[in-house]
Order: sequence, then C-alpha cells, then structure tokens
Amino acid sequence: MNTVKHHLNVLLEEFPDDCTCEDILYHLSVMEKVRGGIRALDEGKGIPRKEAAKHLNKWLPKECGSVGTRSPARSRS
Repeated sequence: MNTVKHHLNVLLEEFPDDCTCEDILYHLSVMEKVRGGIRALDEGKGIPRKEAAKHLNKWLPKECGSVGTRSPARSRS
C-alpha cells in the first residue's frame, strides 16, 4: 500500500522546477479531496448514478448537453 508520503513524492516529481508553493498546495488540496471522496464511496456514502446525473443536468449550462446515466463500463461509440 502506498503512503501519503509516497504519493507526495510522486506528485512533487511531476512539477517543474519553477513551480510555486501555491501550485503544490492546490494539487495537494485536490488530491486530498479525491481521496476523501473515494473513502466516502468505500463507506457507502455516495449517491446513486441516476441521482448524480439529475443534479448535474440541473446545474450545468444547456450548452454542455445532457449528462447520461449509462454505466461507465459501456463504451461510447
């Protein structure tokens, strides 16, 4: 199992030498939010796919089109 320190080292290797502290902090924040979301899903705290699509269709501008409810396992052709 990879540790937070390992993930941080991998992340830091990806940054250019002239990155700012703000760049690093932003990416750390995003990484932690994703990890928290995965943790919540593992604990059964997610919402059903159809409900998520309903919310997205309400929030997104019409120009974006409708968010489908098809399974991610299916490929788009």
